[in-house]
Amino acid sequence: MPAAALRVRMVRAQCGRLAKLVSHTRAVADEAESFPYDPVAAAAEPSPNGYVHLAGSPRERGQTHGAALKQQVHAIFEAWRLRMYVIFGNGSDAGDPMLAGVWCRGWCDDFISATDFEGDIEMWAPGMLEEVRGMADAASISYNEMLVFQCMDEYWYHGKDLAEPWQDDSLRPEHCTAFALPSHALSGAPAVVAQTMDLESFRDGYQTVLRVNAENSSLPEQLIFSHAGMVGLCGLNAAGVAISCNNLSQLNHATGGVPVAFVVRAILQRVVFDSRNPLDTVLMCVCVWWWWWCVCVCVCVGG
Repeated sequence: MPAAALRVRMVRAQCGRLAKLVSHTRAVADEAESFPYDPVAAAAEPSPNGYVHLAGSPRERGQTHGAALKQQVHAIFEAWRLRMYVIFGNGSDAGDPMLAGVWCRGWCDDFISATDFEGDIEMWAPGMLEEVRGMADAASISYNEMLVFQCMDEYWYHGKDLAEPWQDDSLRPEHCTAFALPSHALSGAPAVVAQTMDLESFRDGYQTVLRVNAENSSLPEQLIFSHAGMVGLCGLNAAGVAISCNNLSQLNHATGGVPVAFVVRAILQRVVFDSRNPLDTVLMCVCVWWWWWCVCVCVCVGG
């Protein structure tokens, strides 16, 4: 079959699957209208690792997270260190956890030294580094390790610059899918923002929901899907802003800017978007960030 004809066939198949998805979503929305639903109560249902309520100052929020999930944080960090050692350190799958831990702490120090993320996080997501410090302190994890742990998209790309050889590109997960449907596409039912969070399998089993009440009462309450030790993956806030994320790996990558997890949290702290603010202008344009990463289907306001 000619290449052009094959592409047309593939596009038609994709459109057909999308149409079925929209139809199914409408049916689910229609059915849901007949049931009382409290999203806060639903989110409060216990996850395998708890529903963690974070309040107070950024440092206090981090301390609460680190203390509440300390056992889970240590378990996921042990698996993460082994994986990092295998990918970037030429380690063995059956590597010694202690050796992997020593290697990983040194590698994280090198990563922080070789990148410029901290300054941009402080500028565009104020308070988030303090939350990371609080989480690291309470969980008894080094700050640099905890910060690099938040930067999963960033070390997938920049990690290979710190270790040779890059073992296997197939180890880098790039399979997330996100979509959004506005209210008018669902016959007036609430808008839908959803995604598959296709990450490494060692993270499975450590999922949690973070309910964030900011110290500044003018900021909206947030419900954030995450896992132990992570500041956030995707979520929504009480102002009707929701975010889901997709990696656009075709773009060039920079060693500065705001890492993905902190972009998510910065967006969810907003109630309104001001076109006079450069960051908000970017957000309203579906967030083609000027550093290296794009957020797709990222903001759904209201509805």
